[in-house]
Amino acid sequence: MQTLKKALADNSPEKCYIFHGEESYLRDHYVSLLRKGREVRRLDASCGLDELYSACVSFGFGDESILVELRDFDLFKSDETAEALPDLLPDFPDGSVLLFVYDAIEYKPDKRKKTYKTIEKLASIVEFKRQSDNDLINWISRRFAALGKSVSRETAKFLIDYCGFKMSTLANEIAKAAAFAKAPEVTPGDIRAVGIPTVEAGAFELADCITRGDKPGAAIVLAKLLELNEEAIMLVGALSWQMRKLYIAKLCQTRNAASKFASIAGVSPGQGSRMARSVSRSPLSWYAKAVRSCAACDRRLKSSASDDREVLTDLLLELVA
Repeated sequence: MQTLKKALADNSPEKCYIFHGEESYLRDHYVSLLRKGREVRRLDASCGLDELYSACVSFGFGDESILVELRDFDLFKSDETAEALPDLLPDFPDGSVLLFVYDAIEYKPDKRKKTYKTIEKLASIVEFKRQSDNDLINWISRRFAALGKSVSRETAKFLIDYCGFKMSTLANEIAKAAAFAKAPEVTPGDIRAVGIPTVEAGAFELADCITRGDKPGAAIVLAKLLELNEEAIMLVGALSWQMRKLYIAKLCQTRNAASKFASIAGVSPGQGSRMARSVSRSPLSWYAKAVRSCAACDRRLKSSASDDREVLTDLLLELVA
């Protein structure tokens, strides 16, 4: 990605790029940079070789370069197109770019095919991977600063844990938290108040509210989880998994092995410490019962025609009773 960034900064892009990877926000950012100062010609995945060739070799308006953009065009299912690249690209006007964007379909290069070597030789392949937590934390800090707010590294990490690592989602959540926060520095409480958690993070928050006996808080978190429009069975599964982790945490605590819990349960040290504090409130028998209740709810969802929300509400009422 650094090579791409430098090429764009120097205004000397390659003639052909393939963009793919799970971080769509970053990918679309670089697509927008390639579009700047170029006449954009978008072709759909069903375009033929003649249509592609015509779009590539005709000059732009005046001295303007062109960007021919194909989204979800599978090069490895179109040997004819891939084999035509050696003839096509030399005729491309200077500064113009042929861009293949893999969005709804996955980029799966078939190294057995002759076309693979052609594509690898002529195209610059850029994978937009999930960003590291450190890179995301720095980016989150810059986004908040642009909105007139500050955020600690701990709170930025909480935002990632709570809302997920997708930059498009985080950008939206940052804007909401910055608008909501009254103080100059955004807190985890601001993020919880307006943020939409991932299923996993929401299940963690829900389990924490339940163990603290916080009925209003549990109801709010459940409502947010329902907003995700995930199947009820997925939500129960996530909550059940969190309850099993809490059961393990309590078991470790009763056997004087609390320091080993995080590694055993596969959670971060921060989450491990929070869970350890949470489980001190109830006996081991309560967590065993909670795990059984979640299992019973799962069976009920799979075997009856009951309203899913009603089943989830019944489980919540049972656990906070």
